[in-house]
Amino acid sequence: MKRETPELTAGDAGPDQARRARLERAGVIRRARRGPLEEIVRVLPPAPEPGGDIVAAVLEERRSAR
Repeated sequence: MKRETPELTAGDAGPDQARRARLERAGVIRRARRGPLEEIVRVLPPAPEPGGDIVAAVLEERRSAR
């Protein structure tokens, strides 16, 4: 016996699209009103300071928070 299923088209987002719509209707999630911010993708992150040590900075921050 053959099971007939709809074919996916290029515009379909797949099975996740229906799940997202259901969760949105139930009030579990809220979709973003706009796409990803271009600035995040375009702008390079700040360069680290010469001689900087991120591990030491994190450890010091944790020690001082106590």
